[in-house]
Amino acid sequence: MNNITIKTFVQLLIIASITIFYSASSANIADTPSPRHGNLTGDSYLKNLTILREDLTINLSKIHEGEPVKVWARYVINCPKLLRNVDLFFVANNLTESRYRVDLDGNFLNGHLTELDTIPSNWLPPDSIIWLGRSIPYKYRHRGLISFQFDSLTEGEHILTVEYDADASEWFEEGDLAMVRTFVYILKPTDNWKDFEKFHLVIFTPQNWELSSNLSLKSKTSNAWSGDWNQLPDQYLTIAIRKPPDKARIFSILFLAGTWCGFILFIIYWMQRVIKFRIHNNKGRIIQILNSIAVSLLVTIFFFFIYFKNQDLMAWWLDDQLNPLITYGTGYYIMTFPIVWIVAAIIVFFIDYALTARVKRRVKH
Repeated sequence: MNNITIKTFVQLLIIASITIFYSASSANIADTPSPRHGNLTGDSYLKNLTILREDLTINLSKIHEGEPVKVWARYVINCPKLLRNVDLFFVANNLTESRYRVDLDGNFLNGHLTELDTIPSNWLPPDSIIWLGRSIPYKYRHRGLISFQFDSLTEGEHILTVEYDADASEWFEEGDLAMVRTFVYILKPTDNWKDFEKFHLVIFTPQNWELSSNLSLKSKTSNAWSGDWNQLPDQYLTIAIRKPPDKARIFSILFLAGTWCGFILFIIYWMQRVIKFRIHNNKGRIIQILNSIAVSLLVTIFFFFIYFKNQDLMAWWLDDQLNPLITYGTGYYIMTFPIVWIVAAIIVFFIDYALTARVKRRVKH
């Protein structure tokens, strides 16, 4: 995981209790919950309202470039009568740096980040989500809740738009080559709407990434998925995406095989030249011994260079989505340099012995 500065950490702590509920809702709007001690809050505003249509767009297409998740929700609301002083909440998840905006009929609403003593259970994301047929933990740190008020909501149709930036979570474990990026959006924090009619969803991902979701989605292009329902299909939407690791594995194998084959052929060619030079010129064997020591040192250096370079290339092939466990602590491997050098020297001296015998046989014939 990336280290963060103390300043950033303090900022995250400040918003830690106000972030998770923001991304949690696609009918992400909810009534004010009952206070902690159960005091009544009056009649629900939502039971008067009908959602004629919700359009939800979740854009993760730049997540591999360090960009946040872009969430955009548009509601077409039908209000049967004039309502005054309407207080509503928008539930959010992993809100990024308090970046959000709420508009009603094209006019900006001054929403506020709010904290509650008690959080309704249906505002919370699940503890785990499904990824390619298996369950993986879903962890979240920040809780967020946007409250906003209409001085009045007139009779008729209105368009409410909410957009915000959010952070995706990460998941990786031993054996995984690429990390999985996860995101949860609470679709139904309340059942108090008078009616909810249509829901349209579009998800954007980086090109050709794998996607897993609890909802049935159709692939529109190599980076877009969509779905349409006549009502909200579930309590929440889960998204898990990953850069496919297969090509990175293939490229890694080809890179290692190609570089090592080429390097070994060069080393054998060079050692043969030295052996032939010594024998043809009747020089002492010290030349071969010094050459083998130098070659074994070069092989050891090359071993570590290729090892670390392969990690850099895998990270590049995977758009920096390489599982951090693969590179974690590998810098300490350099402490094994003497051992690797000894092993390399044994192998090189054995090859030197075999090549010398071969060259001598050819000289005799």
